[in-house]
Amino acid sequence: MSLLILFLKAPLKGQVKTRLAKSLGPYKALAIYRACIKVSARRFSDLAHLWVAYTPEGSLQLFLPLLPSPSPLFVLQQGEHLGKRMKNAFAHAFDQGHSKVLLVGGDVPDLPAPLIQEAFCALDQSDAVFVPTKDGGYCLVGASPSTDLSALFNTHTWSHSGVMAETLERARLNKMGIQMLSFWEDLDTLETCKAFVHRQKNVPEYAELCRLINGDGDGLRDDAHGCADEDEAPRP
Repeated sequence: MSLLILFLKAPLKGQVKTRLAKSLGPYKALAIYRACIKVSARRFSDLAHLWVAYTPEGSLQLFLPLLPSPSPLFVLQQGEHLGKRMKNAFAHAFDQGHSKVLLVGGDVPDLPAPLIQEAFCALDQSDAVFVPTKDGGYCLVGASPSTDLSALFNTHTWSHSGVMAETLERARLNKMGIQMLSFWEDLDTLETCKAFVHRQKNVPEYAELCRLINGDGDGLRDDAHGCADEDEAPRP
């Protein structure tokens, strides 16, 4: 069975979307993240069997108002760093009998359905599949039970421009078959938020998120009072 795991951090002010908060402020960044979760969970639950992998422990109640009914299965992220948590999420899914698993972050709400289906199909022939981002990371990773998860996630350093390149090098050294799909962007910066609004402003499904990004109709603008939390969980 195919599975999509939505990998989320608790929606708390100052602890999510901290790169975005440096420009828009922590309250607006939090509102955007919450809206991303709502749209992502609704869309992805229509495309595949869905789990929500969340962190930290004890934060489950924060997600419930944002998710469709009936709620997807919740699993707690396990591990001391992002790579370990992703590896453990995949391993748990395989232990439960899933044959193809995709892991997606909560900040790519308009990740195209055809791209998701292409990622599932890629696992018929490859050990792993990625949707890269232009900042050197990735917003989707997929694997199957035969995949060497340690080769993909055996690093403690994340959230830098060399994540994708380092992952591909580890895969090459371990003779893994990798498919790279088309680039997509997460909502991490003013630039990517502007691009999102440009392509989705006339799509009703994204109306709330576009409204939040645009504020009171004045467009995106810097918030001089924005203060980022340096302890944001790293992302792929």
